[in-house]
Amino acid sequence: MTFDEKKEPTYEELVEKVKECEIQEKVYLSIIEQLENTYSSMAVDQTEIEKKNAQMLDERLRLDAILENMADSLILVNHQKKITHVNRPFLKIFNKTSAEVINQYIADALKDTEALTAIEDILGNPADGMTRNVSLNDGSYIKITVSTITIDNYLEGFVCSFRDVTHDVEVDKMKTEFISTVSHELRTPMTSILGFSENTQEFFENDIIPVLPVDNKRVQRRSKSIMRNLSIVVSEGDRLTRLINDVLDIAKMESGNIEWDIQAVDIIAVCNQALSAVAGYPKSDQVEIVFNAPDKAPVVTGDPDRLVQVIANLMSNALKFTEQGCVTLSAEPRDKDVKVTVKDTGHGIKDENLNKVFEKFKQVGDDLEKDKPKGTGLGLPICKEIVKHLGGDIWAESEFGKGTSFCFTVAYHATATEKTGSQWPHLTKMVANEVKQKALNNAKDRSVNVLIADDDPNIRELLRQELYSEEYHVLEACDGKEALKLVKDSRNNIDLILLDIMMPDIDGYDVLSVIKTNEQLAHIPIIIVSAYEVKGKTYKLGADGFISKPIDKSKLLSKISELLTGSIEKNVLVIDSDDDITSDIVVSLKEKGYVVNTAGNGEDGFKKAQIENPDVIMLNMEAPDIKKGMETLKKLRLDESTAHIHIILLADEMNKDARRIAETLKVEISKHDEVPKIL
Repeated sequence: MTFDEKKEPTYEELVEKVKECEIQEKVYLSIIEQLENTYSSMAVDQTEIEKKNAQMLDERLRLDAILENMADSLILVNHQKKITHVNRPFLKIFNKTSAEVINQYIADALKDTEALTAIEDILGNPADGMTRNVSLNDGSYIKITVSTITIDNYLEGFVCSFRDVTHDVEVDKMKTEFISTVSHELRTPMTSILGFSENTQEFFENDIIPVLPVDNKRVQRRSKSIMRNLSIVVSEGDRLTRLINDVLDIAKMESGNIEWDIQAVDIIAVCNQALSAVAGYPKSDQVEIVFNAPDKAPVVTGDPDRLVQVIANLMSNALKFTEQGCVTLSAEPRDKDVKVTVKDTGHGIKDENLNKVFEKFKQVGDDLEKDKPKGTGLGLPICKEIVKHLGGDIWAESEFGKGTSFCFTVAYHATATEKTGSQWPHLTKMVANEVKQKALNNAKDRSVNVLIADDDPNIRELLRQELYSEEYHVLEACDGKEALKLVKDSRNNIDLILLDIMMPDIDGYDVLSVIKTNEQLAHIPIIIVSAYEVKGKTYKLGADGFISKPIDKSKLLSKISELLTGSIEKNVLVIDSDDDITSDIVVSLKEKGYVVNTAGNGEDGFKKAQIENPDVIMLNMEAPDIKKGMETLKKLRLDESTAHIHIILLADEMNKDARRIAETLKVEISKHDEVPKIL
């Protein structure tokens, strides 16, 4: 067979070839089918993807539209504290553009704005839903709320919203002012109601009952009924006064206008004062009051009057809900603070209500089988705000049916401040001894003239009755103009003034300022008697005492007596270049009833000493006043008009120069460390 000759395939070979072709055809068809299915599926998936993308885009646009048209300003901040999204209200309120804030650190985007400090404070301590109110320079207010964004417990960022709450703040201010005004206006008539009721009760008991016929049963029954009625009027008046004070305190705390007098405080003395305050509160005969005092009196930092208010409030609540057993007050010194506890054996509070007792207007009357308690539910919220301001904690522990314990903490006074705090009673005592001796040597045999300046005739009548009973001679003025006229008339020889603040034409502030800036009148002690809490302001103007309406008769008479003891010569001159230290001494001495004058340097002090002839001079001998102080001291001792004046050197006992001078010239020396601010 030649090369070109082809061998014909056999039948069997042809059959095999056909079979192979059929198999390949099936494979190809299968592949084509699979490809068609894949392409078809891909087309469906692509359609779904496009549909989903369209839906997501619509959702994004919808969300963007919602965010852009929100009334509140809003920004999104990532975990690096960079801004990733803002809306138009935010840009408008902060006068920014998107380019200025997007992808910028929040500290850079909001620098020089009032909101930055609040936001950084919140972001520095992230917690869901933290809120701050911020005042802007234009007088508006915004509320900043920050919420965290977390995924699988990982912090992804923050949502910060800003709401304009200017209108809400203004409404709150109007509400607070209204409550404050109404409360103050109620105090004045309550002063008359309580004062005249107490006077009538006292007169009837001391002057009328003794002369009534004891054998006339009808008269005796009527007299007892009158006494009971008067007691009810006085008791309910006291309760209404406490209610007014609570409402006023809440209003002042909400507005931030409450005055604080932060100083070193003896907690045992505060507890004893609170116990005295609740001594007249109604309680069951089967209830005993116990005070577990620590062996050593801890000195804490606080406002003494406010601490008394807290303890007295907790005690009154305990007495209200305790029918038998005891109410125990205890003060427990701990490592960093003192824990004060008021424990009762009363009804107790259910667990679900323990966290609610400090909410405003919340009462636990539902926990009791008897009637709900009377009151507003403001006492405990006020206690909470006071303790919080003093840096302490307050909480309640209770077992329903067995009793409740209310506890709060107050921090110890700082060591340096504690030493200084204890110095003022010492200085006051030193001054008092000198003044008292001089007053005894110059006592005058004449009646004491007291001027009452108040536009309310009922208040003047009430005060007149109180003063007459103590044998004071009384002059009255219905306004500031008449008060100044009477004071300036030397024939009236005014020894003390009881001065109201809110009077027509010339108010109490102006009267106080005029008198205390007049060299011939400045020595006259002035006690402010007002329904308004203006103690701090009036002390700065020179007031010598403050009594709040409704008037506590015993406090008023005690203050008058204190100020009149040697009041004619009761003058102290403080020479110190440190205004803060001088202010502290002035307030401390004025609260004790002394007329205080000041000088910022030795030359001025020497001239004032020659003119005013004070009973005591307090002279700073610490840097930078050491040399000038020594020169001033020499002048005072060598000048005939000032050589007799008692001098107290303000210096540390380790100051060798001051100690040597004190020993040589026989003058006293007192520590003069850093003094706590008296607010």
